[in-house]
Amino acid sequence: MLLIHNVQTMRSFTAAALLATFGLFAGSSALEHYICTKSLPNALIECAEYFEISECRLSQYVEDSYPNCPDVKRLIRCALLNVGAWEDASGVRENVISNFFEPAAEDTCYVNRTRDCIAEALKQLDSKDYLGRAYESFLCYYRQYGNVIESEQFFPNEPLESKRLLLSAINFAHIPQCELVQYSRGHIVDEPHFPALWFVWALRGGYYKIAEGTDLQALYNQFGCSELLSQCTKSCVEGVQRELSHADDKTKSYQTFRRCLKDLVPLDPIQKIALELVGGSHPTPPPCGCGPVCRGACGATQKSYYNNN
Repeated sequence: MLLIHNVQTMRSFTAAALLATFGLFAGSSALEHYICTKSLPNALIECAEYFEISECRLSQYVEDSYPNCPDVKRLIRCALLNVGAWEDASGVRENVISNFFEPAAEDTCYVNRTRDCIAEALKQLDSKDYLGRAYESFLCYYRQYGNVIESEQFFPNEPLESKRLLLSAINFAHIPQCELVQYSRGHIVDEPHFPALWFVWALRGGYYKIAEGTDLQALYNQFGCSELLSQCTKSCVEGVQRELSHADDKTKSYQTFRRCLKDLVPLDPIQKIALELVGGSHPTPPPCGCGPVCRGACGATQKSYYNNN
C-alpha cells in the first residue's frame, strides 16, 4: 500500500508540475527549442575568457571604445563569429550584425553610411588580414550604424547546426521513407507530411512563434534574403494570419510558407539531407503507410505502476 501511495503521489506531483509548466508557456514562445540568442556584450565576455583577458581589462577596452590593439582585434573577430555575424571569406553579415545595433529613430542614412565606412576602411587592409577586417567592420557599425543593444538577440544557425535542426525536425515529424524519397527528387511542398515538417522546423528554429506567427526578421537573419522584409511579403503574411485566424498553427505556418515564402526560403537543404537519408540515390519509393498511428497498439497486458491515464 505504501508503494502504491508513493507512486500515486509522484504521479500527482508530476502532473501538477506539467500543468504548471503548460500554464507558464501557454500561448507564448518562452520555450528554448533550438533557438540561438545571445547579446554582443556576452559574446565579448565569452571571448575574453577564451583569450584569458581579465574582466577589468575588457571593461577598460569597452570604456575606451575598443582601441586599435591586437587583443581587441582578436576579441572583436571572436565576438562577431560567436554571434554568426562574420565570415573570413565574405566579411560581415549585414543580415545578422544589424540585430545588435539600434540606430536613432530620426537617422535614415545609417545603412549607406555604414557601408561606405566599411568599403573605405577595408581598402587599406590585406585581404587575408581577417582580424583587422573584422575589427574595422565592427567599428563602422559601432560608430555609424547605431548603439549596441545590450539584450540577447536572435542569431542564425551555422551550417552544421542548420543540418542538425533539419534532421531533428524530420525525425520529430516522423517523415516516412517514401516521402523522403520524394524530397530527394525535389518533390517537397505538396507532399502530405511536409506541413508537419515545416511547422516543427520553423517552431524549433525560432522562425515561427505560437500566437504570434511567422517571424520574418528571424528568417531574414538566417537566410539574408531582403525580400523577406519587404512590405509585399509582410502584407502577404498578415493576410494569411487574418484569413486563417481560427486554424491551428501548423496550418497557418504551412499556408504562410506556401503563399508567401516558398520562393524566398531555400528548400535545397531538405533535398540534400533526404538524398543522404535514402542512400544517395533516387530509389523507387516503398508503399507509403502514411495513415494515422494507432494508440495502444503494442499489446501491453501488464498493469502499469506509473503514468496511468
